[in-house]
Amino acid sequence: METQKVRVEMDCIHNQPAGTMTCEWLGGTVQIVCDWKARTGVVLVRGEVKRRFSLEGLTVEEFMRIEEQTQAAAEQLAAFGQAA
Repeated sequence: METQKVRVEMDCIHNQPAGTMTCEWLGGTVQIVCDWKARTGVVLVRGEVKRRFSLEGLTVEEFMRIEEQTQAAAEQLAAFGQAA
């Protein structure tokens, strides 16, 4: 059986009044939610917290790595038909 590479797109929503940013894949099945006021972020899969991180002192490169890892997780879910 051949493994199929699936590429999924990310949507990013900025809610400036609330001070949040939500990056989501697979219609929200996989998300990164950043709360700029609380200086925290979480990675969610189907609403379950998989990772918490601090935005305090987080570099752009470190955030991009979190984003890439989350994208890879979404692609794995999509490849195995587990997006819903």
